[in-house]
Amino acid sequence: MIQLLFLVLFAEGAVAFLLMVKIGPLRDLAMRMLDQLKTGKGPATVKTLACTMSVILLSSIASIVKIQNRGLKLGTVTPMDQVLWRTHLLEASLIDTLDDSNLLLVRFNKILNMERRAYTEKGLIRWGIERPYKTFNMVNFLVFPSRQ
Repeated sequence: MIQLLFLVLFAEGAVAFLLMVKIGPLRDLAMRMLDQLKTGKGPATVKTLACTMSVILLSSIASIVKIQNRGLKLGTVTPMDQVLWRTHLLEASLIDTLDDSNLLLVRFNKILNMERRAYTEKGLIRWGIERPYKTFNMVNFLVFPSRQ
């Protein structure tokens, strides 16, 4: 389970990297992939996976609390309980990180689609002007929203 969570985390990190850095067709491919997830059966699948991950997260948190209460009752924690506690804690933290990175990917995709739509409406892309003089900096937009 933990290896799968790490794999998904690195995959989301790679997609976020492709969205942040303009690498020609790879950025467009990542954007189209995320747009395809938002159409058809994609939203139902994503919601089902999100609910499943939430149940696993709540189960891990319940196990962590149960192990801590057992340790408080006995006065000491056995080595097996320590291993289980660390495993559940790692699993819960990975699921929470996946949730946060998923929200970040959705925000990146929304911002880039708004930017692309604005350029298309102004006719800048059609005439060969890809960017205006001041470029859009996504990192500053997310970290320092008041500067834009």
